[in-house]
Amino acid sequence: QPLAAHALTERGAALAALGRFDEAEASWSASLQANPDYIWAHYYRGQASMVHGRYPDAAASFERVLEREDFYPARLWSWAAHRRAGLAAPPLPVRESWPGPIGAFLSNEFSAHDLEREASAARLEIDDRRLVSALYFSAQRLLPEGKQRAARRALRRALALQTPNHAERAAAAAELARL
Repeated sequence: QPLAAHALTERGAALAALGRFDEAEASWSASLQANPDYIWAHYYRGQASMVHGRYPDAAASFERVLEREDFYPARLWSWAAHRRAGLAAPPLPVRESWPGPIGAFLSNEFSAHDLEREASAARLEIDDRRLVSALYFSAQRLLPEGKQRAARRALRRALALQTPNHAERAAAAAELARL
């Protein structure tokens, strides 16, 4: 039932964009019942698990994605999920184009300043979602290091930017509420 899996996954993505994560997760679970190998349902469910602070579940979802597809954003989320779950973070290959600079930062090859400069250079005309993503992943590197104050600052900056609700923004809001 590939069309059912796709439709249910897209329904979940729309619900998540509206901030209705419980309904979105139910839709992604239904999608995986229709097609247990549908990577987009695993990917979105992993992001929802990050929003809810269920880091081991998120790591497992992203691992399922990466078993089937070398999708760089899933690598970034997987890195964060593993670190937050207290697990060894998987290596991140170097990539030049966006979101590669996030991987360079998470791998300690870029400073936070370098990452923000790259996010600003790669800015979309419509909004600052790349800077929100950079700030969210900055916090994900800082939190396991015990740097809650700096992580809070990055998350607050991310939420102060005017962008539509997307995964990193929703995860930043949930993370800040937990701190």
